[in-house]
Amino acid sequence: MIGPTPQVQKVIDELVARFPWLRTGFFNCRRIGGSTRWSQHAGSEPKYQWYGNAGDLFDPANSYGSPRLDQVCAYLRRHQKRLKIRTILWRVKNHYDHIHFDCWPRMKDSWNYRPPCKGGKLVTIDEDGTIRNTFAVDGEETEVEYAQIGDQGNTVAKIQKALNGYRAKFQPTLPLLDVDGDFGPLTRDAVIAYQKGAEIPRYDPGVVGQLTMSLLMEFVQDWADPPSGNEGITSGSVVHVDGAGFEITGVITETE
Repeated sequence: MIGPTPQVQKVIDELVARFPWLRTGFFNCRRIGGSTRWSQHAGSEPKYQWYGNAGDLFDPANSYGSPRLDQVCAYLRRHQKRLKIRTILWRVKNHYDHIHFDCWPRMKDSWNYRPPCKGGKLVTIDEDGTIRNTFAVDGEETEVEYAQIGDQGNTVAKIQKALNGYRAKFQPTLPLLDVDGDFGPLTRDAVIAYQKGAEIPRYDPGVVGQLTMSLLMEFVQDWADPPSGNEGITSGSVVHVDGAGFEITGVITETE
């Protein structure tokens, strides 16, 4: 079985859902051009039959300088950190007919290293420098990846916070959801509205699948719980804080 490593597969799944015309390639066991380094395409883990810690992305309708691949490249760069992408190559030498990307953890690729596809042992390096013998990351994707009406719990609360972040940023006239961890009709309707607005392809309306979840999480940071006990505080309000060993009195002011 020849295919991508787990993180590369996650990137491909998301890209194909959003750009269904994409064609992909994963594996070649070779060094990079005239370099002594091994291509990340040569990464493999025979125990799990994973091959290729890199993906190549093609536009079958336009084999050179595709403007549609420009859109894919822009999407990869926008989500590079979230998708754990290490390298993106497009419109540079040897990469005018396809986009190349590879992910963390990366395969060791120095001149004296022999990858598993050449009979050697697998050595991978995480972004923080941790050395392993697997492309899998401990504790990866431990949270439920989908939710729908009737579900309850922390995952639902995070979805509600993300929806509030989206509304606060793009739909400020709409009311915010109660972050109660209960996936009810209001949360479902908000999910449907988001899916339509984000033009997510091939989704089940009102069901938070893997792609909807991953895109929504961008907006969690745009919404925060209001500070408890400070309801009604506005610009010009006088606030008194009595802490351990100190007291502060001040006036709330607006800043740009």
